[in-house]
Amino acid sequence: MKFEEIRNQSCDLRMGGRVTLGKNVILGSACKKISIGYGSFIGNDVYIDVEELSIGEYTTIHHGSVVHGKKTSIGHNCWFGHYTIIDSLGGETRIGNNVGVGAHSQLWSHMKFGDVLNGSDGIQEVHSQSKMMFGSSGTVSSVQFMQKPNQCY
Repeated sequence: MKFEEIRNQSCDLRMGGRVTLGKNVILGSACKKISIGYGSFIGNDVYIDVEELSIGEYTTIHHGSVVHGKKTSIGHNCWFGHYTIIDSLGGETRIGNNVGVGAHSQLWSHMKFGDVLNGSDGIQEVHSQSKMMFGSSGTVSSVQFMQKPNQCY
């Protein structure tokens, strides 16, 4: 179990036991503090380039996904489908426990108050203020952001 490349050698990296890393998992140069919980799985070709990242226990991030930005916190027992983008360039992205996110989804921290995130029946809408947060036990699939709360796709 090792990363393909760690571009910031001074990164404070902590990994719990039984963490599985796929091939070509890269920690980018922005990484300063990374914590990956017990039993988590990071798939092939995942690129992580976030200043501070906390991943809870038994969380799965499938292949081809990207986590980047300033600060990202992911709870325990979460599941992210392949090619998911988790972006905290706008500040902080917090994702609660037991959250599932479908493949090819994009989660962005720079939503502003009043914007609406529509997903599957697990989460119908999430309004954002200064931080983006996904609650516990939800499912998000084929995520898209809408500028007008009354607009439907």
